[in-house]
Amino acid sequence: MSRHLKRLNAPKSWTIPRRTTKYIVKPLPGAHTLTESIPIALVLRWIGYAQTASESKKIIHSHNVLVDGRRLTDPKEPVGLLDSISLPDSNEHYRVT
Repeated sequence: MSRHLKRLNAPKSWTIPRRTTKYIVKPLPGAHTLTESIPIALVLRWIGYAQTASESKKIIHSHNVLVDGRRLTDPKEPVGLLDSISLPDSNEHYRVT
């Protein structure tokens, strides 16, 4: 199984611009399939909490992101439908729908 994902071949359910950069973060295998999950690094960029991938990595590595009540340390960790994302520093909470 490949560890890389090109932006053009990303699932159509991800609302991303297709031809801006070559690669995008591929979620790790887990409880959700590739088409039903989004990596937490992308989610942080979509909600406006980070502007770049390196910013989202720094936020995640500083243990400031909770998904379903557990702290994440990997930016490739998948987030699926109806998962709750909490950012305790800014007191913000989101639900993936």
